[in-house]
Amino acid sequence: MQRLANIVARLTRQPGDTGVMVLAWILCLAMALTVVASVVAIALNPHWVGQAFVRYVMTPQSLRVYQDRKANPEAMKASKDGHIALEIDDYASAISHFSAAIQLLGANQPAAAREYAGRGRAYAKLQEIARALADYNTAIRLDPDNSAAFVDRSKLFAERGEFGRALKDMDQALRIFPSAHRYIQRGRVLEQLKRNDEAILSYTKAIESAAAEYERAINSSKDEQHRKTELRYRKHNVTLAYIERANIYRDRRQYDEALADYNAALASDYSVHSVYGNRGRLYEERGEKALALQDYQKAASILPDDEWLKRAIERVR
Repeated sequence: MQRLANIVARLTRQPGDTGVMVLAWILCLAMALTVVASVVAIALNPHWVGQAFVRYVMTPQSLRVYQDRKANPEAMKASKDGHIALEIDDYASAISHFSAAIQLLGANQPAAAREYAGRGRAYAKLQEIARALADYNTAIRLDPDNSAAFVDRSKLFAERGEFGRALKDMDQALRIFPSAHRYIQRGRVLEQLKRNDEAILSYTKAIESAAAEYERAINSSKDEQHRKTELRYRKHNVTLAYIERANIYRDRRQYDEALADYNAALASDYSVHSVYGNRGRLYEERGEKALALQDYQKAASILPDDEWLKRAIERVR
């Protein structure tokens, strides 16, 4: 570190200045602390690496947020209870728990940004849109690197038909933390904006990124349950991206490309009824009724009460 401090001091062209040397030492110490924080974060979250890790961990504010949250176990307990309530669709309880956590962490503190985002999701589920949007806005104001808040706000904008604003938020979320699932969401928004060429590229990016994204997570984790969860997410996102891209190709009557994607989706997950239903539509449009019937019947075996599938089967018999 002494050598690094000397280098910094020389760069100022005042190597004999004691004040410069002190400043250099402070700078080097700050860099060392950042590296230590990074190592600790990797140890705690070995699957959390890449661009988002660098942006989030390697900042003074994120270090303060981490310290403030760690120093408040009561708030962390309330936050955990809020997430559990969200998972079981108990949105009123989720709001109560997240509100308690926000109060404990400080209503205007960056450490509470995640809880604002969580409470926003609960409000959104209850269709309290104004409150949900207010919480998302607060989460982003307190922590501009909170990518989940951008994703949630993007979904809210999309549900309101504000697709331009939804796209802007999803793009920002991807800049902070790129993921296959977010590329899929971006593709859907682009389709609503009638920008299908860009949507195809977004779905393609989801397919390409999913493998590398989840391979990193799987290879860095020794927990078997975590590995299984990551594999399940990977399969789900790859399958979904292929289906979405295939649907655009089918609507354009690019049947060969669409069929290749439907087949790739089935290779990823053969149990998804929508693949069979959509591929059946492709066969029906091409006049291949026997193949369409097989796919419709397979989809109906997975989803027997679907009225559309019942009508489709009758059409091609």
